[in-house]
Amino acid sequence: MTIAAERAILGAVLLAPPIFRSLAADGVVAAWFSDPQHRLIWSAYAAVEAVDVVTVSSHLHAIGALQHAGGFPYLSGLAGAVPSVSNVGSYVATVRDSYRRRYAAERAREVLEAVERGDSLDEIKPLVEAVRVPDEGTAADVGFASIADYLVEAAREDAAREEGHIDALPPMTGLPNLDKILDTWAVPGHRAAIAGRPSMGKTLMCLQVLMHIARTRGPVAFVSRESPIKAIARRIHKIERTHGGWGRATQTVEDMDGRFFIIGPSDARTILDAREQIRRLNETTPLACIAGDYLQIFDKHTTRGREDLDLAEISRVWADLVEEIGTLGIMLAQLNRQVSGRTDKEPQLTDIRECGAFEQDCDSIVMLHRPSYYTGDPDPTAWAYVRKHRDGAVGRAKMTFTPGRWFENAEESLRW
Repeated sequence: MTIAAERAILGAVLLAPPIFRSLAADGVVAAWFSDPQHRLIWSAYAAVEAVDVVTVSSHLHAIGALQHAGGFPYLSGLAGAVPSVSNVGSYVATVRDSYRRRYAAERAREVLEAVERGDSLDEIKPLVEAVRVPDEGTAADVGFASIADYLVEAAREDAAREEGHIDALPPMTGLPNLDKILDTWAVPGHRAAIAGRPSMGKTLMCLQVLMHIARTRGPVAFVSRESPIKAIARRIHKIERTHGGWGRATQTVEDMDGRFFIIGPSDARTILDAREQIRRLNETTPLACIAGDYLQIFDKHTTRGREDLDLAEISRVWADLVEEIGTLGIMLAQLNRQVSGRTDKEPQLTDIRECGAFEQDCDSIVMLHRPSYYTGDPDPTAWAYVRKHRDGAVGRAKMTFTPGRWFENAEESLRW
């Protein structure tokens, strides 16, 4: 979230250069920025007479720092990272607070090092006093705290959950085999991915998960860049009728009313459009899950000259949005054609098309595989491979898949 706020400040200055003098007068300095690239750019803003992409990049090039600042494509893309210039004050507050925490943490480390060296109390006292951020309050005011406090809190929470005093983390997919592995999806801010080749069923699974969450947890939002809203509605209605006739289809309308929202292709051409729509929706209807279909189909909002870098920008905006809202975020992703050319068709993390940064941004990655997709056999077996799972197990969950129906649980589930 801090990095996104830093980018928004830098971009806002490019969109409205007079903002820079105002922010500088209010005390914003390069040291406030956590990203070295952003510190360079802010220093360049201060060094030129007129702030614009060409002037700033020329200055950075002249001092041999342009590439260290991300290059011209990164600079030119900053303006596109600004949700609203009028909100620059809130972005500055976020960056300032992050700086205070870093400052306090650095001073605290100096105190600990002095204690470990055996320095006298007279030598340590000035270091302790320096933990206070100048003119900004005490260390506690800026969010500095011992990690031991959080470890104790986590231990108490786990113990209470195991003893039944608080509820266990709820299953989020509605597929028992998969829920046994993906036991962290209910953690706020979890960034998940569902990946697969075209027609493998990733959109279908995402819709199925969203409907389960809408019924059991709360409202959800689905950003569709691939299919019109009406097409998605028809698809859901047909599958629900297949599973339970008109009665189930009618009940689904009641269940999803006010709990399942779709943002269509025309309203979310770029990930920035999607972010704005989701933010507006979340303000009035707090969301339990957000999902996007799919990573590589969003229009690029940057022109960094390389497909992987443009996709990395999309991934970064999405990851920051999930963290900001504090909910489960699912982004779908396409796999490259290398899968089809291998003897072993089981998908691997390296198959995510043109975007290694996306893998890094995700807390968990589910990769769908249906052997019959390649063989043409009528075998309904489908596998969900959990290839990455921070703070959780990896493994595979066995399911069955029949065209025109939802995925269903099967007997086998393996955790590795």
